[in-house]
Amino acid sequence: MNNFQKQFLNIFTKIIAVGFSLWQLYTLSFGRIDPVLSRRLFVVWLLLLIYLLELNKPQKKYYTANLVFNYVGIISSILIGWYCFANFERLATRWAMVSPVTNADILVGIVLILLIFIGVKRYAGWPLVGIGLGFICYGFIGKFLGFKYFPLAKIIDQLTLTFYGIYSTPIGVASTIVFSFVLFGTFLRNAGGGEFFVSLANRLLGKSRGGPAKVAVFGSLLMGSISGSASANVVTTGTVTIPLMKKIGLPAEFAGAVEAVASTGGAIMPPVMGSAAFIMSELTGISYITIVGAALIPAILFYIALFISIDLKSAKLGIKGSNIIEKIPAMELIIGCVVFLTPLVIIFILLIKGFSPARTGVIATAILIILSWISNKTRLTPIKILKSLEETSKGMLMVMLACGAAGIVLGMISITGIASHLIGTMMVTFHSSVMPLLIITMIINIILGMGMPNSATYILVAALMAPALINLGIPVLIAHLFIIFFSSMSHITPPVMVAGYVASALAEAEPMKLGLNNLRLAFIAFIVPYFMVYEPALIGHDHFLLVILAFLSSCVGIYFIVTSFEGWFVHNQPTLYRIIWMISGLLLLYPGYLTDIIGLFMGSMLILIVLRKARTIDSVRLN
Repeated sequence: MNNFQKQFLNIFTKIIAVGFSLWQLYTLSFGRIDPVLSRRLFVVWLLLLIYLLELNKPQKKYYTANLVFNYVGIISSILIGWYCFANFERLATRWAMVSPVTNADILVGIVLILLIFIGVKRYAGWPLVGIGLGFICYGFIGKFLGFKYFPLAKIIDQLTLTFYGIYSTPIGVASTIVFSFVLFGTFLRNAGGGEFFVSLANRLLGKSRGGPAKVAVFGSLLMGSISGSASANVVTTGTVTIPLMKKIGLPAEFAGAVEAVASTGGAIMPPVMGSAAFIMSELTGISYITIVGAALIPAILFYIALFISIDLKSAKLGIKGSNIIEKIPAMELIIGCVVFLTPLVIIFILLIKGFSPARTGVIATAILIILSWISNKTRLTPIKILKSLEETSKGMLMVMLACGAAGIVLGMISITGIASHLIGTMMVTFHSSVMPLLIITMIINIILGMGMPNSATYILVAALMAPALINLGIPVLIAHLFIIFFSSMSHITPPVMVAGYVASALAEAEPMKLGLNNLRLAFIAFIVPYFMVYEPALIGHDHFLLVILAFLSSCVGIYFIVTSFEGWFVHNQPTLYRIIWMISGLLLLYPGYLTDIIGLFMGSMLILIVLRKARTIDSVRLN
């Protein structure tokens, strides 16, 4: 391929990417496109972009084979799109699983499934591909396992011609709500939102003990709550904060872990919480505001634990307050607050007033573009706008592939009825015991989530495990939140931890050491989901005073647990004291007045003993 062909292909790819974003904006803002067509166009347009981008990549091995393969992918995507247009009326009026399936339908369906699986393999590896193929094979060999057998035509009908397979709720949410917030996050980043949030955090926390680490947490919290992508957050804020954390004396593996954990927490921090929260709203029928409200206290507790860990670690290492990040002028700070915080406030207001999340994201993006022209530094020029539209399309590729593959699994679960068999088996095995089922759900979440996007992990685990949890009496909201929390934490859980590996590269730290620090810093995310099953106050579902009491007792419990982990209070503490603080913290987190009183008494008395010893030692030194 000569230079002219490469340049032409590059320009054509950019046009396709920008065109996709503009089409999506039109359908969200003005269009009245039938979902039968809009969801199919969403998938095939992005498939076309995937294979165009692959064609743009330099190929050192098997150049000819890759070239031919990618051209086949491009042509196939275009032909599938044409087929959808040409057969729109028939596809829109046919009866699912009743109307006949033509040979052309079967051929198009097989090619579509293959294109999605190949894309998933290239972007996310084999796990999700293997799961999808496994469920499809289950539909074919069901008769050998004592279940119903489904012919190829029925499987293709379910997966590619109905709203119960590839074009089911996940793709519906991705093509509307998720797109609008990915668009907003991309425009925010290109306007300088990431740098502003770091500067704002530095103004607030830069001079405190372990300042740069707290700046990293606060900046990642603000950026992560919008983007919902842990790896993207690590790259956006970590390139600035990780070197600064190392500069003040924090170990490389701890600095990287702080950034990875803080960025991952964005997926559970309102207002956006990543795409999984939107999908949860559609799957459960629970309003998005209710989900956001329920996740708020656990998310705050997550970041409180992280701040306390940083503070005690800095005290242990003798790191005092510093302000090595250059402060931005006050006027720039004010302009930044107007440009970047105003759209966030508008998002919150519009969601409360009942606006659809998709429309809210588009409105917030438009307001951001207008406000960005206040300053040259934040201005979204036409070039930046086109760049943002292109990056939004590229940012949607992994989301579409994950949701499409997850839709295949959902379709096969629905048609085979495997979920009901699984629920029956679990009910018999665990004899209506909740805790073992919660532990198994957590393990499945973490294993499936290794290398897979949050949304795909949540969809798969929710389809398999949520019905069983609900049958045991756990409320729908709590069951699904439990799954969302652990699908997010898989990104920092060794051995496969996507956000952790990105952070380890930036920090130049050993990945496994960084992974162990991840677990220690994010411990609260592995504990609170269990406690919120037994204590509704932790998700705000109780009397106001009980909610406040549960929050305060949890904060004190977290402090005791972090103190136990770090082994530091005034000075290094012996193992016995650390064990007592750990027990005290767990008792405070566990629901119940008696456990709160015992935990508070044990932990507080030990603090008094340590303080008294410290004063005695100081007085002896003075004498």
